[in-house]
Amino acid sequence: TYETNSERVDAVVFSPHNPVVAFGDHFGIVREWDWKLDRVSRVIDSGQGRILSLAYSSATNTLATAARDGSVCIWDFTGQELVSDLSSGVFSRSVAFSADSGRLISANFGGGISVFDMQKRTMETLSRTVLKPIGGLALLGPFAFMTLAHDLGTVYGWDSAGQVEPSTFVASNEQIVQMLVTPDGTLLLTGDNAEPSLVRLWDAVSGRQLAILGEDQFHINCMACTRSGDIAASASSDNIRLWDLRRRKLLRTLDTNRALALAFACDGRTLASAGDEHQVRFWDTDTGQPSRLVLSHVFRVKSLAFCPDEPLLATGDEAGFVRLWCLPSGEELMVLGQLRDEVDCLAFSPDGCWLAAGTDASARGRQMRVWNAPK
Repeated sequence: TYETNSERVDAVVFSPHNPVVAFGDHFGIVREWDWKLDRVSRVIDSGQGRILSLAYSSATNTLATAARDGSVCIWDFTGQELVSDLSSGVFSRSVAFSADSGRLISANFGGGISVFDMQKRTMETLSRTVLKPIGGLALLGPFAFMTLAHDLGTVYGWDSAGQVEPSTFVASNEQIVQMLVTPDGTLLLTGDNAEPSLVRLWDAVSGRQLAILGEDQFHINCMACTRSGDIAASASSDNIRLWDLRRRKLLRTLDTNRALALAFACDGRTLASAGDEHQVRFWDTDTGQPSRLVLSHVFRVKSLAFCPDEPLLATGDEAGFVRLWCLPSGEELMVLGQLRDEVDCLAFSPDGCWLAAGTDASARGRQMRVWNAPK
């Protein structure tokens, strides 16, 4: 017996090549179940809505899906799997949802900003430049800010309505490699690639530098901030540092191996970190002590995201797998899907109804996928 965890399944078909059964549900999700090994072998988010029919080709390793909206897609499993991308696949490692969850904004690797309307499923590219974003992206009112690889570390402000070209917001003497904006839109935190690397705090309205919080021997790999905007974390090759943004000082240092991803839980007291150890660890930010809970992975985890209103954690690894975990039990609920390359960014929408995952530079093509997660 296979439990699909779907409210409705209209399409079921056996593969003529393998001991696999495919199920298509009302959300447009197709799952292939290996009935001999009793495990899900592939997950496809068709982006079509309710699947009405499925058909395998007897001659080639392809699957056809037909949906209620009248669309038909062909999925090729022999070579490169065809997936439901929201664009032509030019995404960077930086994505962010608008506060109302109605828009998803991404910094393109080739420059510029792409804006997706989550209801209309449409995309608009605001502008293109010869500069390539390498750092973070965050929303601040009607603007999207991102860092760019340039001679100087610069943060550009973009009008998300696409009316004006980007304007220089913050300029540093060093190349900025990481950044974040506090949820209330008042503070900007940046980390550069100098030796030592400086963690700077800026006024996110005026662009004025407020303080240099501290320095690290190695450059900053990733950053995260609590929902309240009071505490931020930065990770380098040898530790994680917690910063009090209001008092502008270092709170404590967490000794750990190189962290590649950080995320704060909604309560602000729990910090998740992942890196070279193929594990996700959890920290009590009040005491600085690690939790006994450890989530083990086969591959290195490159991105993390806590669901804002459910005890769930999403992880993305270097093999492209996006997994969903239940907390605090640590139970792996499901593999949502596999992208073409390592998952460099994950983001839940503020209302918890969407999860976005994206890849960065790859010979296989850049990609972003979005899952709908209704209650």
